[in-house]
This record gives sequence, C-alpha cells and structure tokens, in this order.
Amino acid sequence: MAREVMRRQAADNEYRHPDFHGALSTALEYLHRQYGEQAVREYLHRFARAYYAPLTAAIAREGLAPLRAHLEAVFPAYSELFRYLEERGGKEAVLDFWHYLSDNFLGNLRDLVQEHGLRGCWLYWSHTLNEEAADFTMILDEEAGEFSITMRRCPSKGRLLATPHLTPYPDYCRHCNVLYRRVLEPLGYEYRLDMSGCSEARCRVEVRRVICRRQ
Repeated sequence: MAREVMRRQAADNEYRHPDFHGALSTALEYLHRQYGEQAVREYLHRFARAYYAPLTAAIAREGLAPLRAHLEAVFPAYSELFRYLEERGGKEAVLDFWHYLSDNFLGNLRDLVQEHGLRGCWLYWSHTLNEEAADFTMILDEEAGEFSITMRRCPSKGRLLATPHLTPYPDYCRHCNVLYRRVLEPLGYEYRLDMSGCSEARCRVEVRRVICRRQ
C-alpha cells in the first residue's frame, strides 16, 4: 500500500478557496433558522461596520482604487460569526453551529472517506489546502493506517492575524477540531488536532484507522 507525501508553500498556489462561500451560505442559513431574519441582518451589518472600517476610510480618501485589492482577500466572517453567536446564546450556540456546519457542509469529506477509506482524507485535503494556498506537509501511509497534516501557516488563522483591526475569536481554531472529528470518528477513525501553535497559525492533524480487536 502506498505512502505519499505532499509539501506545499503558500506561494505554490493562488489563493481562491471557493468552499468558503458555500460554508458562509450554510452559516447564514443556520443563523436564520435559529434566530430569524433580523439576526442575519444584524450580524451582517455589524460585521460590515467592523471589517470594512479601514476600507471605508480608504475609499473616502482615494476613491474606488482600494476596493480591488480588498476583494482579493477572503473575509474573516467566521470569527465574527462565532463571536456573535456566543453573545446571543453562549458557547453552546457556537458548538451547535459547528455541529450544524459539519453535518450540512462536509458531506464531501464523509463520502470520500466512506468510498476510499483513509485515502479519502488525502483526496479531500489535497483539494482544499491547495485552493487555500496553505503552507503544509501532508502524509498518507495506508499500510500504517495513518494520515497527517503539518500546517506551517494556516491561511484562515493567518489572515485573521494579519487583520489588525479585528481580534480573532478566542476559540477560533477549535472549529476544525469539532467539524472534522464529527465526520471521521463515526466512520472508525481517530482524529487528533494539536492546537499548541494556533497563536502563530500553526497546527498538526493526525488521523488513524481504529483497529477493532475481538475479545
């Protein structure tokens, strides 16, 4: 069985991440379901005022030229949504949303793992991490039943840290722990996430096939 290694630096790929838009749509659907249309409007207005403050000031000074550069960057909307949900319903509301997002948006990961086993993780993250222009090393060892990602620079947390006028949600990186664990553990895999380097946009994911031993 194959052992494969993929190493990428951020400069190897152009940042696109179209999955973000689908996930944000799912997030707004959740917000509407739980709190109603007014909550969606309130969140979007609040996010726009906070995130676009420097852009608004730049356009006032320079006209529309700053808008092009801004549109090339993905918005840190997740972080602000997590903060908004916690204010509305506590940490339980944030956790409930993460469960909802996992169940309603990660069907592609679930399908790949069900069809291909551990290689499904390789196929899923090969696609998403290259679209995000992440800086990472990914290893699949099918004989050992192990898959890992060493993230040297997470593009999502990295962009949050590079947005000085916004403070990242304190538990921002924990959403990856909840979302992917919820998909993989019911399929018979152990999921571990080392978040000790999250303050510097670094982490490590390990997925192992669980061996069931007869009594």
